[in-house]
Amino acid sequence: MQNDKTYRKQLGGLWRLTSVLLLTLSCTTLWAGTAEPFLTEKDYADVTIMFTPPGTEDPLFFNDLCQHAWARELWNTPRAEEARLDCPWDIGVAKRFEKAYGQEISLESTPQLYALLERTAMDVSIALRPIKQKHQRLRPYVYFGEPTLIPEDEDVLRGNGSFPSGHSAVGFAFALILSELAPEHQTGIMQRGIEFGQSRVIANYHWQSDVDAARVIAAMIVSRLHACDTFREQLDRARQERHVTR
Repeated sequence: MQNDKTYRKQLGGLWRLTSVLLLTLSCTTLWAGTAEPFLTEKDYADVTIMFTPPGTEDPLFFNDLCQHAWARELWNTPRAEEARLDCPWDIGVAKRFEKAYGQEISLESTPQLYALLERTAMDVSIALRPIKQKHQRLRPYVYFGEPTLIPEDEDVLRGNGSFPSGHSAVGFAFALILSELAPEHQTGIMQRGIEFGQSRVIANYHWQSDVDAARVIAAMIVSRLHACDTFREQLDRARQERHVTR
């Protein structure tokens, strides 16, 4: 009886190892820098006709000013350090969700999830490009001639439109997807997604209305992705991977 239990335990361990290897191999083509977005430009909703940054006479801009003042008051608090750490872009955003998700997110340990998020980030970036180019809104640090919490990014982003926030959109899209994969951690994951966006206000890179619009657009993009067979298939692989590797 003892030998039979040992055999079954060893067999279970071998099955989990084999599953991880198969999942890893099936994602190899995405590791070589050949990852592509799930959708094409014609698939995204035209957000340029749905969202417009508030003008200086708009009450929403008054809220932007109030939030800007609130953010500056946090610069000498621990929250400012979190805002500094929330500066990665693209797939790098995923590292800021590991604690809430309850698992490391990396090419080596979770290749299927990594591929899912990497491609999603590309979709978000492409979907936001037309609206950012259309409005070319000045970022708050440019508008006020102020420093930011991340000075090394100032020159690069100075001419990049502020509306809507790309960082916030990627972070919120990731939060929605990770919550679907780990519903037991939904509260923590979504809270992290909200905080990630607010970090862009605290760091003086975005207005509050930039972040608010980004969250809605991110939800629209994720909703559209769920109508894509390739996305759903990759989502299922990431779900299976989480079951196997936990």
